[in-house]
Amino acid sequence: IDTLSYQATFEDNFPSLDQFWNVWRAGQLPYEFGYSLFTSIFKTLFDNWFVLQFAIALCTNLSFFCFFKKNTIYHFTAVFFYFCIYYFDSNFETLRQAMSMSIFLFAFEYLKERRYVPYYTLCVVALLFHNIAVVFFFIPLMRFKFSYKLVAVVILCCLFLSSIVISFFGWILDIFQTYGTDMMADKANTYIAGDVWG
Repeated sequence: IDTLSYQATFEDNFPSLDQFWNVWRAGQLPYEFGYSLFTSIFKTLFDNWFVLQFAIALCTNLSFFCFFKKNTIYHFTAVFFYFCIYYFDSNFETLRQAMSMSIFLFAFEYLKERRYVPYYTLCVVALLFHNIAVVFFFIPLMRFKFSYKLVAVVILCCLFLSSIVISFFGWILDIFQTYGTDMMADKANTYIAGDVWG
């Protein structure tokens, strides 16, 4: 279902690169900036949905195969499980998430080397393709040994920070409503009114 909406948006509403900035500033694109820019480039160069879908599949599969080659002993077994579990979803359905995940897989090498600046830089790029990439920012924290004290401190900090974040979202919402686009304000309103924040 996601792919059909991506295809319809690409064919009917997506601007070419010369119109991209005006449409983006007007808040008329429903996707994250990185995916929107990537799509706009392909719309300008090829104006064919299937070329874009092939390019995303190529990037996704190359990143997984490179990751398997560097990080697994049984390469073909990893590819088999990838094919059985994630291949169809990542190549035909959840394209933005797959692009975000692909970027993370390249960033993973920097994480292994404890080179956090390039790791977090690539995580920011991944976040430009899909919001799920926010999870990647917390993965380096998994290197620390957990204790009950650490868990308690993290929970207390999260509770304290959540109240600050809620008031911060209200302040940001006021700025969006005053200076930003309606789309940004609507999205912030949705987050604040949702079950998690509201």
